[in-house]
Amino acid sequence: MSAVVITNTTEGPNGVPFMSLLIAVQGLRALNMGMRVTRLATSKRCMEIVSQATGIKYKRTDRNKALLDGEALLDSIRQSRSA
Repeated sequence: MSAVVITNTTEGPNGVPFMSLLIAVQGLRALNMGMRVTRLATSKRCMEIVSQATGIKYKRTDRNKALLDGEALLDSIRQSRSA
């Protein structure tokens, strides 16, 4: 059995790795459904990662706005990579 190693983190906007942004968005989705990805994936931490990528400071009540902005940013990164 071989281990999976990610050698290219694919830097996203503002130096935030694509994988970190992806996990933060998935964490926000899970929190909206009442679940938690891990103990450390709090809404505050996930929103901080999305905030680093978008450059927008989110209030603690703006979880859905951060989720929508993060998903839009992920879609734009995916489209730019496929083009």
